Amino acid sequence: MRKLLLGLCFLFVFGLTSYAQDKSPKKYITVGLDINPWLSEPGTLENSHRAGLGIRLDFHAKNNRAHSFNTGFSVLTLGDHENFLDITDSQNIEITEVNRYYKIGSYKLKYFSIPLIYKFQKKWWYLSGGFETYFKLNQEEIHGNDIRIDILGTDFEDFAKEKVRNANLAFSIAVAFQIPLGDAWHIYVEPNYQYLFSSVYKDNIDEINRNFIFLRMGLKSKLFLPKTGD
Repeated sequence: MRKLLLGLCFLFVFGLTSYAQDKSPKKYITVGLDINPWLSEPGTLENSHRAGLGIRLDFHAKNNRAHSFNTGFSVLTLGDHENFLDITDSQNIEITEVNRYYKIGSYKLKYFSIPLIYKFQKKWWYLSGGFETYFKLNQEEIHGNDIRIDILGTDFEDFAKEKVRNANLAFSIAVAFQIPLGDAWHIYVEPNYQYLFSSVYKDNIDEINRNFIFLRMGLKSKLFLPKTGD
């Protein structure tokens, strides 16, 4: 389904661009589709993070095409986080004062994000900086059949997914390279650094990195707008 939606978005942008270019208008916005593979480890379970997906919109200044305002959305996966489900009270055994019983499980830390970015660009490169707001996407918690036994009093932290912050804010900065493909299309590669202002979990209980480094790689096109008069 995700691949189908991306394909439809691409065809929609391509169709509108091709149609509008025949009219040779001057006003346009830029639409980009990208993937976001990680360059750094976010601090979740090893190899559990996935490349994100995003759509970008550039609104250009009327009299200076070098300046633009960038927004859109992305879906970003930090990776799986381990959690233990206390099942002591559900065991058909005599509960002692020294043992606790847990099922080992995990869930994905996944976000929907909206950027608010200023961009300064030239033909082959651009600089960008601003903020990106993250909203938590609720993910199913999956537990296996293995049971862990701990002695009562062992230092144990409950990483229940309910303790993940519902929203977070990140500072974002990037230097990117782009290759023109004719008048309307560009391929771009954007190393992106982000810093979260708050910890991923409430009360700062986690050790997940607040410094993110990943790539934005994709294809963008000028979406020409109809003339509205001089």
